[in-house]
Amino acid sequence: MEPVGEPAAVTVGIDMQQVVFTADGRKLAYSKGRPVANVFRVPILEDREAVWGDAEQLTFDQANIVTLDLTPEGEHLLVSSDRGGNQDIWIVSIRGKEMRQLTTDRAPDSAPRSSPDGRQVAFYSYRSGNRDIWVMPLEGGPAVQLTQDLGADMFPSWSPDGRNIAFYSDRTGSVDAFVVPAGGGEARRITTEPSQDYFPQWSPDGKWIAFASTRGDRGYRLWRMPASGGTAEQVMEDPAYYFRWSEDRKHIYFTGQWLGQDDVWALRLEDGKKRRVTRFSQKAGSLWEYPAVGHGYIYFTWRNDVGDIWVMDVATEGEE
Repeated sequence: MEPVGEPAAVTVGIDMQQVVFTADGRKLAYSKGRPVANVFRVPILEDREAVWGDAEQLTFDQANIVTLDLTPEGEHLLVSSDRGGNQDIWIVSIRGKEMRQLTTDRAPDSAPRSSPDGRQVAFYSYRSGNRDIWVMPLEGGPAVQLTQDLGADMFPSWSPDGRNIAFYSDRTGSVDAFVVPAGGGEARRITTEPSQDYFPQWSPDGKWIAFASTRGDRGYRLWRMPASGGTAEQVMEDPAYYFRWSEDRKHIYFTGQWLGQDDVWALRLEDGKKRRVTRFSQKAGSLWEYPAVGHGYIYFTWRNDVGDIWVMDVATEGEE
């Protein structure tokens, strides 16, 4: 390959790559790249917003980390990364930065969540030919399939007592929140509105399940409902989608992409007031997926699209 330098005559798009032919049709240039997302953390500060000067980078891969979770002791992260060529679950030591692969199936595994006792990890996977919820020991071992519906079951979240796992699914024709026993059993539908209800997550005290919903036809907003069942209530007027509960259950942290900002905000549930927790600016890239919160830090992935330009000769009819 050689650097590109000849004028283009025709441009086409193939598999998300831009391909450009020279005027004589004997060479083509194309872009070859991929998304790269690594994990950072910033402290949760009470007197000001955290900025890039406060950030610590925890992974340094040329890989795409899509989702993440913090283990209960606060010393490890569970991440979904394609660093091995496939989207698998890895465990990352925050102190030593070492990474250990947990899943090795050929199907993509995503959205890992640690059990409250730190012994198991739940995730969703295509390994059954469909998106389903799976659980496996954090120290390694066979994974157990919890859901087997033809719908797409995604983004698990443990109850604080470790007995149940919430997830969302489109098995009813809309997107609803469900709960399935962590040890296996029938899944129970917990939201029934004709809306899209995403990312159900228990509060740390187990009293509430919060979720992002389109109910009201005004875009995604945060709602919560009693975990024991009952009427859901909207908790914030502003748009929100990716979110996490605080450890003290007094706040919900959410990302501001729906506000046009790559930052994390905190909603105080007592009075509905919100404040900006981070102010990320003057850095290429974007905040990616939802953050993890715990032990005084916000953990997040920052994504960049990287690539290079390549040139190759084009074989024509009659050439050997």
